[in-house]
Amino acid sequence: MVLETLAGMEQPAALPAVAERLGAPVSQTYRVLRALQEEGFVDHVGRRGYRVGTRAIGLGALLGPWPELRALTYPVLVRLAGGTSLSARLHVRSGYDRVLLLAAVPPHDHDPSWRTRIGERSPLTRGCSGRAILAHLPESEIEAVLGARAGEEDGTLRTELRRIRGDGFAFSSAANHAGRRGISVPLTSASEVMGALSLSGPQAAVDEDGLRRLAGTVRAAADDIAGPLSAMLGPDATRRRYALDVLPPEHPRLDR
Repeated sequence: MVLETLAGMEQPAALPAVAERLGAPVSQTYRVLRALQEEGFVDHVGRRGYRVGTRAIGLGALLGPWPELRALTYPVLVRLAGGTSLSARLHVRSGYDRVLLLAAVPPHDHDPSWRTRIGERSPLTRGCSGRAILAHLPESEIEAVLGARAGEEDGTLRTELRRIRGDGFAFSSAANHAGRRGISVPLTSASEVMGALSLSGPQAAVDEDGLRRLAGTVRAAADDIAGPLSAMLGPDATRRRYALDVLPPEHPRLDR
């Protein structure tokens, strides 16, 4: 009930406002929000209050992404995948992890050894999408993630994160999925990193130089997605979720 109420409010929403909307005591509302925050279903953004967390969005993706978000972002993924013949994937950050929200896979890339699992969670320390997000976080958050994932960190990770921040994109090869190679760029709004957009394909079909030449294409697609995603996840409280309530267009298909 608390999460549903928060989702229907302008976000971030202050604790007293959430309690008033619920008709519940502030102390009780706080305890529930704190429990949801610890599990990643709610984000606390300081004095501005609370907003729906990316883990809740990832869970929603398992049942079907939000129609208005899908209507505005999925066609971008389809165009990106169709124009490059590589798989396009949209991840959102969830605490120390990232969650796969949407994907567009060309017909020829249905590798039986690799599956696109909507809602899949992976650490920020692994793979090009995770590291593209991690490298662009504030230094204090990077340290928190690395501290929590200390067992997974290799000696070159900090150096790689600095390189990714300088380049604006990250590469990976067989990091999360055997036989796959990919490139990813962060999705940002103002100073906040919301997620990452990636392209990937079989290692035998695409090399790092080929992916590097596509960095600008992925960046342009990420810029197209950042606005709609920011309206749901970003820090600007003046952008209401109902601004995205549109009739979903006919989604282009990759096999046409």
